[in-house]
Amino acid sequence: PETVNLLTQALVNALALGYNPRKTARMMADAMSGNLQRAFLVARTEQMRAFRSAQVQEYRESGVVRGYRRRAALSGRTCLACLMEDGKFYDTLEQYSDHPGGRCSAEPVLMYYHTTPARTGRAWFESLTADKQREIMGEGHLKAWKDGAFSLDAVSRIHNHPTWGESPQVVPLKE
Repeated sequence: PETVNLLTQALVNALALGYNPRKTARMMADAMSGNLQRAFLVARTEQMRAFRSAQVQEYRESGVVRGYRRRAALSGRTCLACLMEDGKFYDTLEQYSDHPGGRCSAEPVLMYYHTTPARTGRAWFESLTADKQREIMGEGHLKAWKDGAFSLDAVSRIHNHPTWGESPQVVPLKE
C-alpha cells in the first residue's frame, strides 16, 4: 500500500508539473525502488489517459464535433485488437479507452463536414501477406481464422477491468 501511495503521488506531481513520461517514470521508479520499464509503462499509460480524456471533453464542448473515430497506427507493432477497432465511431458522450502502452488516438468527426473514413486497420491487416499477418496475429489465431473458425469481427472485444477501466483486448483463441 505504501508503494501504491508513493507511485500515485509521483504520478500526480509529475502530471501537475507537466513532466514528460520519461521523467515521470523515473520519479515512479524511485518510488518503486527500481523497475523503470514498468514505471515507464504506467507513466505513459496514465498520462495518455489524462490527455485523451481532456481531448474527448473538448470535443464534447466544441459544438462542432459529433463524435470521434478510433485510430490505430497501421504497423506490425500495433496489437490485433486495436487494428480491428480502428475506424470505429464513438459518440462524444463515450469516453475514450485504451490498454496499457496503447498508441491509438481519437480522430474528431465534425457535425457539418462529412468525409469518407480512411482505410481501417482491418482492411490494412487483410491486405498484408500471410507472413506479416502471422507476426501480428500469431500462428494459432491465423490458422483458425484462415480455416473459418471465426471472423475478424470476433477477434477483439472491449474488456472492462474494475480498476483500470475499459481497454481493447484480443479474444483468446480458446474462446
